[in-house]
Amino acid sequence: MTLIFVLFLISFFNLLDYTFSLRLVEVRIPNYVIKGSTAQLECLYDLDGEALYSVKWYKDGNEFYRYVPRDMPPAQTFLLPGVSVNVHNSSDAIVTLREVNLQTAGRFRCEVSGEAPSFQTVTEHGDMVVVSLPDQGPPKISGGRPRYQIGDWVRINCTAGRSKPAVQLSWFINGEVAEPQYLRKYNTILSGREGLETSVLGLQFRVEQHHFRNGDMKLKCVASLSTFYWRSNEESVEGDRPQKAPVLESRETVYASNSRADPVQASKSDSTLLLKTSNTIILIITTLITSYGCLGRLLGIKHNCIKLTLQHKKVNRKPIYCYEKLKKQQQQQQQHEQQEHYRHHHHHHRHHDEESDDNTKNELYFNKEMSRLLLQLLLLPMLLLLYIHTQEFTIATTSVSSAKQLTTDKVNNNNSNSSEATTSVSAVAIQVDTIAQNHTLKSR
Repeated sequence: MTLIFVLFLISFFNLLDYTFSLRLVEVRIPNYVIKGSTAQLECLYDLDGEALYSVKWYKDGNEFYRYVPRDMPPAQTFLLPGVSVNVHNSSDAIVTLREVNLQTAGRFRCEVSGEAPSFQTVTEHGDMVVVSLPDQGPPKISGGRPRYQIGDWVRINCTAGRSKPAVQLSWFINGEVAEPQYLRKYNTILSGREGLETSVLGLQFRVEQHHFRNGDMKLKCVASLSTFYWRSNEESVEGDRPQKAPVLESRETVYASNSRADPVQASKSDSTLLLKTSNTIILIITTLITSYGCLGRLLGIKHNCIKLTLQHKKVNRKPIYCYEKLKKQQQQQQQHEQQEHYRHHHHHHRHHDEESDDNTKNELYFNKEMSRLLLQLLLLPMLLLLYIHTQEFTIATTSVSSAKQLTTDKVNNNNSNSSEATTSVSAVAIQVDTIAQNHTLKSR
């Protein structure tokens, strides 16, 4: 009978506990909190008819906050490194932490207890991570070159700024995620008293044709941390295809190349083009000045002849030949004829001889002027030929320098094929020297 009574009491209390049961509805603990910000911890419970005895908060097993409704004041805090509670903004359901730091991170647990006689207790926990964001801007890319050829190896690294925890790094090639076999992972670097971490991720692959888009290859590194940090850095490198050997065509050397112009080559080409342009302008100006002088002199002679001829016709009614001093002699002759008009018949033969002498002088003058004109016109082809040979020699000299520079760069960029590159350099240098000698002989 006594045993039956004890079992009845146990069943009654179990039924009473089931009827008035304390339970936790939800515990909200932020997974990530940025260093220096404020964090809120929430513990939502349902007393279900029971009276609340206390709400306690623990970090890594150490109590730092207690709320007891019967106490005055009901809220009480305990010192704990890295934990600073804002009591004015805290209650039985919410605890506010201010200016969190890296020591604040850890496991937080909420414990709710009911009043006597049951003193039922429920508990739940959650982890919080305090994040120290990188303070050095976007990730840095190192080890790259401004130009790559097909077959070259790309070996670059992406380094993020110091943070806690370490950020996640990823590589993209032309906007697409890099293949896993291209990645080179390194251990995280720890530094400082707070144990800040530095992430490094390498990228290594052999350049192929499909890596270039419109002659360029874009390499981007992305650093991310959960959902509140995302930074990237991108570098664009140029594709440089192998240079072809110089091809000799008739009287000039042509270099066939599908690659972009190197800055050194571009400057040489610009200087050569500038030299050609300036020489051409000088030749054109010289030709125009010479032609203008010749034509002006010829037109001046013709104009003077016509003028003097018309003036002489008005006096003597007959044409004459042009001469510089003809006008002066004409005036002297008219004065002489007026003074000795009465002896005109006696000196007819003498006057005829003087006129013949003037005609002879005029013819000599014309012959002299025409000879000078022809000589100046003959100088133009000679100047043109000299200009052509000078340009050929300049082009040959520039081609020699450009070819040697190209072959030297090719040798430096292809160390694995040094023997073949050396043979190519020698062949190109010999061919270019032969071209230069031929152009020099032609110029001479």
